[in-house]
Amino acid sequence: MAFLIHNRDIYSAQATDIRGCAATAGETRFLRRSRASFPLSPIFLRQPAAAAVLARAELKSTVCLTKGDKAFISQHIATWRTWPPTSFFQKTIDHMQRILAMRPEIIACDLHPDYLSTRWADEQSTPKVRVQHHHAHIVS
Repeated sequence: MAFLIHNRDIYSAQATDIRGCAATAGETRFLRRSRASFPLSPIFLRQPAAAAVLARAELKSTVCLTKGDKAFISQHIATWRTWPPTSFFQKTIDHMQRILAMRPEIIACDLHPDYLSTRWADEQSTPKVRVQHHHAHIVS
């Protein structure tokens, strides 16, 4: 019998941090990413993009940071119910920016002014682009 013991603090523990995958057309697809998925599995973009933070709407929330020709999607954060957003949302963004060594040039958020993620984006000094929610579904 063996035990693996360490004294490292868990930086970003979250009750909703569960990975979900499904097999589709012979490939494994992420349905929900966990901390173990980031930053190991970026999505490769067809062309380089501006460094950006993409903040999803309130339900099944994640964030995405782009750097060069890669998009890095965070683990599942949670459903937002209160304002201000949970510190875990901001910690996730700060952590991703730190390990990717990037500062966003732009923040993309939902067009709806009452979404908490839009309100968060409005408080940031970084320029914003607003995207209609259903359009974002279609292009993604």
